[in-house]
Amino acid sequence: PPYLVVVPLSTLSAWARELRKWAPSLDTITYTGSALSRDLLRKHEFGKDSKCRGASGKRRFDVLLTTFEIALVDVAHLRNFKWGCMFVDEGHRLKAGQASKLASALETLVTKFRMLLTGTPLQNNLKELLNLM
Repeated sequence: PPYLVVVPLSTLSAWARELRKWAPSLDTITYTGSALSRDLLRKHEFGKDSKCRGASGKRRFDVLLTTFEIALVDVAHLRNFKWGCMFVDEGHRLKAGQASKLASALETLVTKFRMLLTGTPLQNNLKELLNLM
Protein backbone atom coordinates (compact mmCIF):
# COMPACT_ATOMS: atom_id res chain seq x y z
CA PRO A 1 0.00 0.00 0.00
CA PRO A 2 1.12 3.59 -0.56
CA TYR A 3 2.18 6.03 2.14
CA LEU A 4 0.63 9.41 2.85
CA VAL A 5 2.86 12.19 4.19
CA VAL A 6 1.05 15.33 5.39
CA VAL A 7 3.26 18.30 6.20
CA PRO A 8 3.11 22.08 6.64
CA LEU A 9 3.64 24.01 3.40
CA SER A 10 6.82 25.50 4.87
CA THR A 11 8.48 22.06 5.05
CA LEU A 12 7.10 20.54 1.82
CA SER A 13 10.20 21.15 -0.30
CA ALA A 14 12.48 19.81 2.44
CA TRP A 15 10.40 16.62 2.67
CA ALA A 16 10.50 16.19 -1.11
CA ARG A 17 14.28 16.66 -1.09
CA GLU A 18 14.80 14.20 1.76
CA LEU A 19 12.56 11.57 0.16
CA ARG A 20 14.60 11.84 -3.08
CA LYS A 21 17.83 11.58 -1.09
CA TRP A 22 16.97 8.77 1.34
CA ALA A 23 14.37 6.78 -0.61
CA PRO A 24 15.18 7.29 -4.30
CA SER A 25 13.51 4.02 -5.32
CA LEU A 26 10.11 5.19 -4.03
CA ASP A 27 7.88 6.89 -6.58
CA THR A 28 6.80 10.07 -4.82
CA ILE A 29 4.08 12.48 -5.92
CA THR A 30 4.02 15.98 -4.49
CA TYR A 31 0.29 16.65 -4.39
CA THR A 32 -0.13 20.43 -4.32
CA GLY A 33 -1.12 23.27 -6.61
CA SER A 34 -4.38 24.67 -7.89
CA ALA A 35 -7.61 22.69 -7.98
CA LEU A 36 -7.13 22.20 -11.73
CA SER A 37 -3.56 20.91 -11.40
CA ARG A 38 -4.58 18.52 -8.62
CA ASP A 39 -7.48 17.28 -10.77
CA LEU A 40 -5.06 16.56 -13.63
CA LEU A 41 -2.67 14.84 -11.24
CA ARG A 42 -5.49 12.66 -9.89
CA LYS A 43 -6.60 11.69 -13.40
CA HIS A 44 -3.07 10.83 -14.46
CA GLU A 45 -1.55 9.32 -11.31
CA PHE A 46 -4.42 7.99 -9.23
CA GLY A 47 -5.73 5.76 -11.99
CA LYS A 48 -9.24 5.07 -13.19
CA ASP A 49 -10.37 3.04 -10.21
CA SER A 50 -8.95 5.44 -7.59
CA LYS A 51 -7.21 2.57 -5.84
CA CYS A 52 -3.69 3.67 -6.78
CA ARG A 53 -3.82 1.67 -9.99
CA GLY A 54 -3.73 2.92 -13.54
CA ALA A 55 -4.98 1.21 -16.67
CA SER A 56 -2.18 -1.37 -16.42
CA GLY A 57 -3.40 -2.42 -12.96
CA LYS A 58 -0.11 -1.38 -11.34
CA ARG A 59 0.13 1.12 -8.54
CA ARG A 60 1.24 4.53 -9.81
CA PHE A 61 3.05 5.83 -6.71
CA ASP A 62 4.52 4.76 -3.40
CA VAL A 63 4.34 8.06 -1.50
CA LEU A 64 1.86 10.93 -1.73
CA LEU A 65 3.35 14.06 -0.18
CA THR A 66 0.91 16.89 0.52
CA THR A 67 0.20 19.82 2.81
CA PHE A 68 -2.24 20.24 5.69
CA GLU A 69 -4.38 22.58 3.61
CA ILE A 70 -4.60 20.32 0.56
CA ALA A 71 -5.29 17.24 2.68
CA LEU A 72 -8.21 19.07 4.29
CA VAL A 73 -9.63 20.28 0.96
CA ASP A 74 -9.15 16.96 -0.88
CA VAL A 75 -9.83 14.50 1.92
CA ALA A 76 -12.69 12.97 -0.11
CA HIS A 77 -10.18 11.95 -2.79
CA LEU A 78 -7.69 10.68 -0.20
CA ARG A 79 -10.40 8.45 1.30
CA ASN A 80 -10.34 6.35 -1.88
CA PHE A 81 -7.06 4.78 -0.82
CA LYS A 82 -6.04 2.21 1.75
CA TRP A 83 -2.85 3.77 3.07
CA GLY A 84 -0.01 1.67 4.46
CA CYS A 85 0.97 4.45 6.82
CA MET A 86 0.10 8.09 7.27
CA PHE A 87 2.84 10.39 8.57
CA VAL A 88 1.89 13.81 9.92
CA ASP A 89 4.76 16.25 10.46
CA GLU A 90 4.32 18.93 13.12
CA GLY A 91 1.68 16.66 14.65
CA HIS A 92 1.35 18.90 17.70
CA ARG A 93 -0.50 21.38 15.43
CA LEU A 94 -3.46 18.99 15.23
CA LYS A 95 -4.61 19.87 18.71
CA ALA A 96 -6.24 23.27 18.22
CA GLY A 97 -8.19 25.62 15.98
CA GLN A 98 -8.23 25.01 12.23
CA ALA A 99 -6.00 21.98 12.77
CA SER A 100 -8.80 20.20 14.65
CA LYS A 101 -10.73 20.18 11.37
CA LEU A 102 -7.70 18.57 9.77
CA ALA A 103 -7.45 16.02 12.59
CA SER A 104 -11.11 15.11 12.11
CA ALA A 105 -10.62 14.78 8.36
CA LEU A 106 -7.48 12.64 8.70
CA GLU A 107 -9.27 10.34 11.15
CA THR A 108 -11.60 9.33 8.30
CA LEU A 109 -8.75 7.86 6.23
CA VAL A 110 -8.12 4.11 6.20
CA THR A 111 -4.53 3.42 7.29
CA LYS A 112 -2.66 0.45 8.70
CA PHE A 113 -0.48 2.74 10.81
CA ARG A 114 -0.30 6.41 11.72
CA MET A 115 2.70 8.36 12.92
CA LEU A 116 2.75 11.87 14.33
CA LEU A 117 6.10 13.63 14.19
CA THR A 118 6.71 16.57 16.49
CA GLY A 119 9.62 18.41 18.02
CA THR A 120 7.38 20.18 20.50
CA PRO A 121 7.18 18.74 24.00
CA LEU A 122 3.70 17.78 25.17
CA GLN A 123 4.28 19.43 28.56
CA ASN A 124 3.83 16.08 30.36
CA ASN A 125 0.09 16.43 29.90
CA LEU A 126 -1.75 13.14 29.42
CA LYS A 127 -4.87 14.90 28.11
CA GLU A 128 -2.80 16.63 25.42
CA LEU A 129 -1.27 13.31 24.37
CA LEU A 130 -4.65 11.60 24.21
CA ASN A 131 -6.06 14.41 22.06
CA LEU A 132 -3.37 13.71 19.48
CA MET A 133 -4.06 10.00 19.48
